Parts: sequence; structure tokens; C-alpha cells
Amino acid sequence: MADRRIAFFILALLWASPAFAQTTTEPIPDPSAEAPIRFGPLSLKSTIALSNIGIDTNVFNAASNDNPQSDFTMTFTPVTDMWLHMGRTWISGRIDVDWVYYETFASERSANADYLIGAARTFNRLALKGSARYLSTRERPGFEIDARSDRTETEWDGSIELRALPQTYFGARAWRRRVLFDRDEVFRGANLAEELNRTIDAQAFTVRHVVTSLTAVSLQVGREEERFTLSSLRDADSSRVAGTVTFQPRALISGNATVGYRQFTPRSADVPSYRGATSAVHLSYTRRGITRFGIDASRDVQP
Repeated sequence: MADRRIAFFILALLWASPAFAQTTTEPIPDPSAEAPIRFGPLSLKSTIALSNIGIDTNVFNAASNDNPQSDFTMTFTPVTDMWLHMGRTWISGRIDVDWVYYETFASERSANADYLIGAARTFNRLALKGSARYLSTRERPGFEIDARSDRTETEWDGSIELRALPQTYFGARAWRRRVLFDRDEVFRGANLAEELNRTIDAQAFTVRHVVTSLTAVSLQVGREEERFTLSSLRDADSSRVAGTVTFQPRALISGNATVGYRQFTPRSADVPSYRGATSAVHLSYTRRGITRFGIDASRDVQP
């Protein structure tokens, strides 16, 4: 039911009344400003990244006394961003594929595909956004599971934002994420589909302040419900408060950094709760338009 509500929300963005859109006073900033390829209202930008190149000294994350094995590895990532401009509406898309290569251990090679489509539209003081994402990957699902496991993730996201002051916005957001492991994936005798297939539903209220044309700060207060398909012992509810600094792609440093607080409350008394700080950092620096350096770090609770 939640999937249908968010899908309807995204369709509403695309077919909202053109007459209503004419009352807008502040259009969406052009997200395709740096796109080098243009076909009328369609803009494209493609990049290629080579990362994680070198020697992995412990391919299977073995203990030091279990003779860890090493191998040469690299990740090749072509990315294509697309934007379609229709009046006050922007439709965007992204195709991101990680080709992970290991020279000796062919079992560790993988292709991880990430697809995203979104829509955004502004009215007088109102902005509506929606997106859908699909991920197919063999990356390790967490720090405690060493096996590269096939899984898919689907995510729906919708938000509404009201400009209350010239540079301050109040909004609400809802999203759902579904994680499904392949039925044959097993780790240490446990079937990952039975243990970790789950759905996460979340809602939040937001406040965002635009500091400069390239920088914004925001505060998000929300609640999250995590429900496991066949392992209800893991079900949990969370309350979150988080502050984020966001840098636009044209800034010298782009991306975002978040620091917050999470109250993690399992529905079963047998599972320990958690209250404490969380963080997520996704920042990059581009030198002369052709070389990018990035940092990704996080601290949070994982199932």
C-alpha cells in the first residue's frame, strides 16, 4: 500500500496542472548546468571512475592466524546522469554500475548496478519531489557478514517543502526501502533471505536553510519502522534527529555531511537497544574538472 501511495505521488508531480505552475516565483535551479551533452530539453553527463585499485591483503576478511589471502583488485565505474526539462518540472535519471575486478579470485568479481529516476516541480511557495531507485549488488551487506551476497534493494521517496521565509523551507518526507536477498545465499549456516529480508518505512519533518547558492544546512526529525519478512525477532522502531550540511556539485567540495542521534528500540526484549550518535559523510573534491577525491564514512546501527 505504501508503494502505491508514493508511486501516485510521483505521477502527480508529472501531471500537475500547468496553470498552477504559472504562479511560481522561484524555479528549480538548473541541475544540468554542467552537462556537456544537450539535445533540446534533454541533457546528459557521463563520467568514468577507477577506484579501489591496488592489493587487497585480506580478500575474505579472514583472521590473522587463518592465513589471509591477497589479490590485485580494482573497481571500474561508468556513470551517466540525465535531465529532462519540461517547464517547471525536472525529470532526472542516473545509471551507476560498479565493475569489481579481482585478478585471481574470480568468485569475488561482480557488477553492481544502481538505477535512479526522480521528478521535481515547484509551485508558488511549494516544491514537490519524488524518486524511485533500484539496486542489484553483490557487495558485502555489512561489517558482520563477510560473504559477497546477491541482493536487490528498491526504494521509493517522496517529499513536500514549503518556502516560509526567503531562504528557509519547512517540509515533510516519507520513504520506503525493501531489501531482498537471493534465496540461495547462506553465511555461516544461516539463510540470509530468511534472516535479513526486510522493509523499512520512515517519515520525517525537515527544516532547510539556504546559506549560499552552493551551501545549505538542514535539520530532520523522524521515525523509522523496520520489519523483517521471516525473522520478526529483529523488528525494531527508531527515532532520529539529524543535522546535515549540503554542498552543491558546483562547489569546491561537494556532497553532504550528517551528524545525528538515534534511539533504536527493538520490539523484542531479547535484542539490545541503542541510543547514541550517528554520522554519515559523503564528500568529494574535484581538481581541474577531471580528477575527483572522495571520502565516505558512516556510523549507525545495522541489522
